[in-house]
Amino acid sequence: MLTIFNSLLGLTKSEEKSGQEMRRLHINWLPKEILLMILQKLEFKDLKIVMLVSRYWRCLGGDPVFWRKFKLIFLENPNNFIPILSTPRLAMVEHVTLDGLYEFRAKFSDGHINFLQEMNLKILEIDDIADLSDVSPEPLAKLVNQCEIVDLGYSLTEDQMYEIFEEMSRNTKLTKFWLPDNVHYVPADTLAKALANIKDVSLTNLTRAQVLNIFIMMSKETSKTIHLNTHTANLTHLPNSVFCSAVAKMRSLRASLNPDKMSSLMNMLSNTTNLTNLHLGQSDLTQVQAGVLARGLVMVETVEMMWTGVDTKQIIELFREISKDHSVVKHLHLNHDLTDVPADIIDKAINKLETAGILTCEVTEEQTEKIFTEMSKRTNIKRINYNDLRGPLSMPGIRNVAPDILARAVNKLVDVLIHVGDAANDISGPQLVAILEESCKTTNLCQARVFSGGVALPDTLVQSVHRHIAHFFIK
Repeated sequence: MLTIFNSLLGLTKSEEKSGQEMRRLHINWLPKEILLMILQKLEFKDLKIVMLVSRYWRCLGGDPVFWRKFKLIFLENPNNFIPILSTPRLAMVEHVTLDGLYEFRAKFSDGHINFLQEMNLKILEIDDIADLSDVSPEPLAKLVNQCEIVDLGYSLTEDQMYEIFEEMSRNTKLTKFWLPDNVHYVPADTLAKALANIKDVSLTNLTRAQVLNIFIMMSKETSKTIHLNTHTANLTHLPNSVFCSAVAKMRSLRASLNPDKMSSLMNMLSNTTNLTNLHLGQSDLTQVQAGVLARGLVMVETVEMMWTGVDTKQIIELFREISKDHSVVKHLHLNHDLTDVPADIIDKAINKLETAGILTCEVTEEQTEKIFTEMSKRTNIKRINYNDLRGPLSMPGIRNVAPDILARAVNKLVDVLIHVGDAANDISGPQLVAILEESCKTTNLCQARVFSGGVALPDTLVQSVHRHIAHFFIK
């Protein structure tokens, strides 16, 4: 246990030994506030060990504040439900899952639901296996709507679901809600009023009337919805004017749209929008005019179009628009062939971004060299990645970029993953050395992971890099 605390306090082995030799300072002599700050950093499994040390540490480790984020999952024997939740350290727990086993469906009652209502619950998950058939609709509806995030599963009765949405339409604390599939029987106006009270909404399979009512309600000033994921909802029959009127109020939209909807959306974006995040799923964009598409997309800060269908003309026009002063795009994620984009356009456009999700795109060696040359001089770019995921900095011809140029460019980033290899797409040993030496002079890097591929590096260089990059890992 002492080792855990020494690690958290950052003590070296020699300091540990010196402290043990002194034998005059007992950890319990530390102020309670300091001990609590240390315990706050522990995982739940370590907190449990702490509570076994002594009565004093049991009191410290059992502070309900530490256990607030503990996720409780009830699988079977609901008779233990209330005794477990009555444990003092779980008094402030915020996340509960009602679950079950396939061979044993845990059966919950009004008593369980009423007890949960008395807690400060924020997240409630109801698994499909959990049996709530004996729970009255009213208390369940009140519990659901006093939470912030809820997953209702698919096992609730129609009466329960109906009452949940009735209560939601009147008063709810929900901020994020994924609509279950089985709500076709809920009246369209009730469902629309309910969802318009929630900040972040994900839709599923709905009737035409439900879709129309939802978008009409979300287009009103009273609607609280600003993040929308259309998911599997069929928007084909939704009038474009109603769709755009609702989306104009949104901050983020995740949708796979047909060309007609997409054209209307792009025209709307080029004129006025509050949208800052647009995820286009598997939308087919090829039928949208290149200029219309580009002028719309550059008015959104974050654009995710990894799996969209686009043609060469549209890609070229998009990068041309991004390179212009009026573009507000900061984060762009692609998975397309960029080889036909002129090098003098792509280098300017990429370096106007903060995040360039282009690691899986096809580019030419000339484009790679131009991008990093411009990047070494002036750039906004902070990350080059893959769909918001960290990937090795690997691009065609990167090995041929002059080490000093690549070094200055990479140190303009805040986060990088480097794999040294022998392929033309890999960073070479001399380039790695140049990057690390540059980081000791000037760098924006906060995090760097390096797989050196066996390249021998001076210990003094590695130690110096550790001092200049807060989170540096090398293997």
